[in-house]
Amino acid sequence: MREAGVAHLLAISGLHVGLVAGAAFFAVRLAAAPFPGIGRRLSAKKLAAAIAMLLAFGYSLVAGFSVPTERAFLMLGLILIGVILDRKAVSIRSVAWAALAVLATAPESLLTPGFQMSFAAATALVVAFGAYAGWRRRRQLAGWEGWFGFGPADTVVGYLTGVVATTLVAGTATAPFAI
Repeated sequence: MREAGVAHLLAISGLHVGLVAGAAFFAVRLAAAPFPGIGRRLSAKKLAAAIAMLLAFGYSLVAGFSVPTERAFLMLGLILIGVILDRKAVSIRSVAWAALAVLATAPESLLTPGFQMSFAAATALVVAFGAYAGWRRRRQLAGWEGWFGFGPADTVVGYLTGVVATTLVAGTATAPFAI
């Protein structure tokens, strides 16, 4: 796999932790949907967040808790705690908190490529998509809807644009470390 240039697919990273948590979150919400009584007693969304966090923690333990996995779990944990507490948790502060937690337990990891590339990509993505969210909010308040409006007609275009933007932002942020 290394000779073919795909050895990175074996690495457990934020994508994998996010996929496990996301699948668990949506599976629990889907399973709770046919039972409206659950919604009257407790929030299915909050229950899903708690179960997703437990499964992400278990997956991270099985994966060996490398620095990128630890960063991903810490940031994901903050996001899911935010869901439970009805708060927004994706911010540059969550990246800083995760970095401090990793460095408090393993300060030598600062010099590893896994730490540097993981936090560079996460920081760049949070900043870039935070700026995009602000731009989109300003457009919406101004009532401007163009080709990249807010309707279902551009969901495929929006998804593909998001994938390309994510790749470009993360790739640009990690390129200096890869070089």
